[in-house]
Amino acid sequence: MSDLLALCATHGYWALGLVVLLENAGVPVPGETALLAAGYLSSPDGGR
Repeated sequence: MSDLLALCATHGYWALGLVVLLENAGVPVPGETALLAAGYLSSPDGGR
């Protein structure tokens, strides 16, 4: 989980946009799950 937090803190919107773009292009990556995780991590409590 700490790797995911570091990725989101460093690259944020770019990483999320890339995951969603790849999913829409047909690559089997979890786009909706990434959106849910990003929403959770960006909550006022910071996902904690």
